[in-house]
Parts: sequence; structure tokens; C-alpha cells
Amino acid sequence: MNIFLKANSGIFVSTGDISQITISERIISAICFKISEADNPLSLKNWIDTIGKIPEQITLTEKSGTKDYLNQTDISCECISKDNDKSSKVNLTNGINNLIKKLPTLDSLMCLSIPILKNDNIIISFSYFSIGKKNFSYNLKETLINYSDLKISEKLNQLFHSYNPLKNNDFYVCVK
Repeated sequence: MNIFLKANSGIFVSTGDISQITISERIISAICFKISEADNPLSLKNWIDTIGKIPEQITLTEKSGTKDYLNQTDISCECISKDNDKSSKVNLTNGINNLIKKLPTLDSLMCLSIPILKNDNIIISFSYFSIGKKNFSYNLKETLINYSDLKISEKLNQLFHSYNPLKNNDFYVCVK
């Protein structure tokens, strides 16, 4: 690894189902497509504006802070909602870790994680990290979509039905 190379990066993580395509996979695909169309796909403003256009979001948490940085697991743990069940947290953290391992030394990282909870609610976690040698600062915003509400689920399905899931690659992983 070249220690003189620093990078800004963005990653996407969703939960899936072995038997069918989930709405979280479709939303991630749509967001990724919209972000990639921009002049500067790694612009923080572009990510915030695009994610903010997802309808029916209710803000759960907005926080920021600085933490000591020992390894990429410290960052991965901040990328996902604390509302996920324990096995989902482990799987999502492992998926994020696998993506981060492939990246060069990072100056900044944006992470969009969209899991579906057991009660069919959708959590949208967007994190932005500024990474130093011994610590990182972060901003996290989490929103909830009540996907168990029939009107909301129909609206989201209609809006995102044409987006096919992304294939797992260097910037995306679907945890099933």
C-alpha cells in the first residue's frame, strides 16, 4: 500500500433476502445511480441531497463526535444503526470491513447503510468520516421509514421498482 496515497471514498451496504429482492437493495441502487450521475460523485453535499430525497423518512438520530482510531472495525461500527439486531450488526459490520480493507489509506469516507429490521421498518444510516492517524471525526444521521405501513410501502415500491440490485463489488455489499 502506498502511504503517500490518500483517498476519499463512498460505500453502500444493504440487507437482502436469499429468495427475493428487497426494497433496501432497490433504494441503494437508485441512490448509487443518482450519485454517480453528478459531476463530483464524492461530494458530501451531493450524497446528503440525494439521500434526503428518499420519501417518508423520519429522523431518529443526528450525532457527531471524535473517537480514537485503532482499526477499520472502529469505523465500521459507526456506519450502522444501533437498532439492528445483534446478528445483523455483526453481518453488516463484517460487510463494511471487507469493503474498507480494499481501499487505500483514507482521508474521508461516506457510508450509506440501509437494513430492513425484523418489524419491516427501514433504517437509513448515513455516516461521514474524516480520518486522521489516531482518531476520526464522524457525523451520523439515521432515519426510519415505516415500511410496514401499506401506503408507504406501496409508494416506495412504485418509486424504486425499476432499480435492479447492484452486484457486490468494491463499493457495495448486500448482506443476506
